[in-house]
Amino acid sequence: MLARKSKTVTISLPPEDFQVVDRRARIERKNKSQLFREMIAAYEELQDEREWEELTKYGEKKAKEAGITEKDIERIIHEVRGVS
Repeated sequence: MLARKSKTVTISLPPEDFQVVDRRARIERKNKSQLFREMIAAYEELQDEREWEELTKYGEKKAKEAGITEKDIERIIHEVRGVS
């Protein structure tokens, strides 16, 4: 017998949230599992964007502290890549 490729998860939702999920699944003609997989993927993407924004802010702060400008960064990138 082949191993199951998915796992079953049971969640509890308030009735109004269940109605939202149920209605959305019907509108999009998807089952609830598909809808939840898409919601998880969207949440992961949002988290990645937030992490990127935090990293960008951190880099900008460190560059400012070091007195590095955008022109300096472009020059350094070109030097490292060997581009004139």
